[in-house]
Amino acid sequence: MRHIQGSFALGVLLLAIALISVTQQTSANRPDYDNPSPRTSLPPEPGQSRAWEVVRVSDGDTLTVRSNGHEQKVRFCGIDAPEKAQPLGHEARVYLQQLVDQADGRVIAMETDRDRYGRLVAEVFTLTENYGEERSLQAELLAAGLAYIYPAYISDCPNGSVFKEAEAIAKKKRVGVWNGNYQRPWDYRKANR
Repeated sequence: MRHIQGSFALGVLLLAIALISVTQQTSANRPDYDNPSPRTSLPPEPGQSRAWEVVRVSDGDTLTVRSNGHEQKVRFCGIDAPEKAQPLGHEARVYLQQLVDQADGRVIAMETDRDRYGRLVAEVFTLTENYGEERSLQAELLAAGLAYIYPAYISDCPNGSVFKEAEAIAKKKRVGVWNGNYQRPWDYRKANR
C-alpha cells in the first residue's frame, strides 16, 4: 500500500512540475490580454496570443471559439485525442469540456500554424482564478491519458517538451490510452478514410 501511495505522490509531483514549467516558459513573454492589438476583429498572427470564448468543444483536441463576433475553429498543437468513435474519444471530449467549464468558458490560444482545413493550430491555455497562471489544456489531456503526442507535429509547439513530460506521467501511471492496446487516432483516421 505504501508503494502505491508513494508512486501516486511521485506522479502528482511530476505533473505539478510539468505544469509549473509551462507557466514559467510562457510567462516571460505573456501578452496583455486585457489590451489586445487594434486588429481585434481579425484572427491573431502566428506567435500571438488572444483570449477567446469557447462556443463548442468538438472533440478532445478541437474547439470552436469566438472573439468580437469572429468564430474560429482551433486545433490543439502537438497532440491527437482519440476520435469520437474510438474508445476514450467521448471521455476526452467530456474532460476537455470540464476543463473549459472550470475556466468559465474562456481560453487563450497561441497560434503556431493553420492547418489544411483553415483551422487555427494553437497551444491552448486557461487562466486559473486563484493565481492568474496559465494552465495548458494539452498538458492536462496528456497527463490524464486522454491524448497522445502527435509525433508529426510536436516540434511545432513551443512547449513540446512539457507535453512529452505530461505524456510520460500518464504512461507511467498507465491511465487512459496507456491502460490498454488502443489504436492511435492518426492510424484510425487512415484506416477509415
